[in-house]
Amino acid sequence: MKKFLCMLLVITMLITLFSTVVSAASSTETDTNMQVILGSSDAKYKDQVNIPITFKGSPERISTLKMTITYDPTQLEYVSVSPGEIIPSPVSSFGTQLKSPGEIELFFMNYTCCTDYDIRAEGMFANLTFNVVSSSNVTAAVNAKDVLIADGCINPVPTTIYPGSVNVFAEPEYNTNISGDIVLNFNDDWQPMLKLSLQHMLVPPDILYLQVYAVVHITGNTDAESLSIESGNFPSLTDEIEIDSNGNFDKEVEVILSDFNSRESDTINFSAYVNARKGDKTVRVKIGKGELKTDFLINAKDALDQDNDGIISSIDFALFRKNYYDSFKAEYDKMDEQENINAYIYNEWYMTDFVTENDGISVKAQTHLRAKTDATNITLEITNNGNTSKCEYLPYTPGEFDRIEEFTGVVPLTQSSDIVARSSIKAYKGNRELELCSNLRGRESGNALIGDLDGNKSVNSIDFMILKKYLVGQINRLPVESGFFSADLNDDKQIDSIDFAYLRQYLLGIIANFPKYSVNISSIELDELLAKPEQININGVMYSIDTYLGRDFMPICPPNGQPLTGIVDLIGDEKIELPETVDLDRVWIINGNKVWESKFSNEDKSIFEQGTKKKERIIIGGPKWGPDINVDVVVRIIDKSNNEVYFLRASNQPIYKSE
Repeated sequence: MKKFLCMLLVITMLITLFSTVVSAASSTETDTNMQVILGSSDAKYKDQVNIPITFKGSPERISTLKMTITYDPTQLEYVSVSPGEIIPSPVSSFGTQLKSPGEIELFFMNYTCCTDYDIRAEGMFANLTFNVVSSSNVTAAVNAKDVLIADGCINPVPTTIYPGSVNVFAEPEYNTNISGDIVLNFNDDWQPMLKLSLQHMLVPPDILYLQVYAVVHITGNTDAESLSIESGNFPSLTDEIEIDSNGNFDKEVEVILSDFNSRESDTINFSAYVNARKGDKTVRVKIGKGELKTDFLINAKDALDQDNDGIISSIDFALFRKNYYDSFKAEYDKMDEQENINAYIYNEWYMTDFVTENDGISVKAQTHLRAKTDATNITLEITNNGNTSKCEYLPYTPGEFDRIEEFTGVVPLTQSSDIVARSSIKAYKGNRELELCSNLRGRESGNALIGDLDGNKSVNSIDFMILKKYLVGQINRLPVESGFFSADLNDDKQIDSIDFAYLRQYLLGIIANFPKYSVNISSIELDELLAKPEQININGVMYSIDTYLGRDFMPICPPNGQPLTGIVDLIGDEKIELPETVDLDRVWIINGNKVWESKFSNEDKSIFEQGTKKKERIIIGGPKWGPDINVDVVVRIIDKSNNEVYFLRASNQPIYKSE
């Protein structure tokens, strides 16, 4: 600040000695003055823009400079100024000061007696950075005033100013804004209409009736692969909406609201559905004001024959429309306007188990629903084999919603489709309704590793950073579909700070396993694990393993018991102390085609038994298999003296039950 004040004081004193000739740019004259050119840019609301200040036609040397940059603070927000490449030593010679909102002072002064530190070239003097704070279509001017430029001999330099600008283009305001699995933003404008229509009957006479329809103008943008609109009353009446290469669409569609039977009805349903499809996902949005209770249709059947000649003609309809349309339109105009709706919403699946049984295929899965929306009610329906289960989340406060639901079902052996289940997530707000549908496909269990959020089959600091970003809202979804399953480390069907704490403890080595275990994920293939030997020779000593596996069902335990725990002993055949360099570091438990892999607990319980040294390692937090079943156990052995790796297997090991 002291440097800037000194600059300002010296430059102000120089102003009393001379004044610079400054003029505005003119397109009708040849400009021989030095040109100060402020750049221009196009931007949208909330964009950040750079406006360069460029010198052209500069004198051989510039030793002193002062100018004030002006802008409208209701349109632009000052962020920073950085010196340009033509300033030799900006740390000592260049300064800026935000004089007030809308005015920025820039200074340059060569304090030395060395001409090398003067500005001696054309080019960018400074770069201004602004945030766009205007949400309207506007041209935000950026100009310069009070310009003082002196050459190396302290002579004034005649200058012409070329103002700059930021052309702000307002984003369209849509009544529907959807993002997440599918982006769909649009406006729909409705114009109720009437026409005569003829219903052909199997037995004459045909029926001439009054049909109510609406011309709906729909415009917006999407990343969907296809888009359509259908009548709320007649789903078979569907119009495809063309999407251009930039994802934009603009179309007028006639939406039929009544048929010939409607003349007996007291309700006209002003609604339609917009369907956007992308891959296995569909977004379906209900639009329109909804149901209008009216006697218009009932009265119309007796009023169409305006001249009472027993024949309904085009003249009768013209008279009817003239006499009745305005009152009908007035009824429509009095209806509540349709709500605006905003939503970020996505749904992901993870197959935890897919097992063939006698009566079909047993399915276990989890589905993750995440939403940020101003809707006031959210429901989730899951359909499998003709059966539908429903979850309704009430009371629901508009904002952020994050939920994991578990699903079990059966797929008939005769089913040819690979679709196992379908989910339907609905969000409601007044007369608006938004539905996201997705499919669970698959013919095998998943192989996600708990704690692995980027799908690289390992748990490390990258996963820690991903979870942190997710929890603080820097990212809305995890990098892989199985991420939500892997991030729920304690299996409480939520992703929160508790999971973050578990991941931190795991990476620090405080815990060896997470409360939730990984099944069907292994760094080694199943066939390879089953081929491991039951004895190995390491430096002339034969080794094998012995195990004790069990689950606790004591009265204080949960109804389905505690996770598997166990002890693995590495035993040598000689009555000598096992070398400290030989140790167990990893275990695999195999139950049929299911594999659970883990590190051992950090607890070391090496003991002597009957004169033979054995190394004992502890297993905690295992799968809830059994009890009263047999499994295979494979361990990895590290000989740290030569970095050799060995594997041992113990087959048909029982899982005991304590109660």
